[in-house]
Amino acid sequence: MKTQKEATCVEVGRRENVATWPPQKYLDVEEAAIYTKSTPASIRAQVHRGQIPYLKRGTRLLFSIAALDAWLTAGSVPVPK
Repeated sequence: MKTQKEATCVEVGRRENVATWPPQKYLDVEEAAIYTKSTPASIRAQVHRGQIPYLKRGTRLLFSIAALDAWLTAGSVPVPK
């Protein structure tokens, strides 16, 4: 049986389910890595370089799903016609 964290990560990895499960607006480093199809080390490096939007609550890094979506969209390259 999966733990709550494992179930959350599986659902976060499937982007279409983020709005319904888990019912949250923020992701931790591991969940943000799954959501962006990256690694936790890459996410932490991007935080250190100021390249990704994040919040810091105490020692925890949190990532807004809406801010990550906007960040991913802003970095996309338009398809030539």
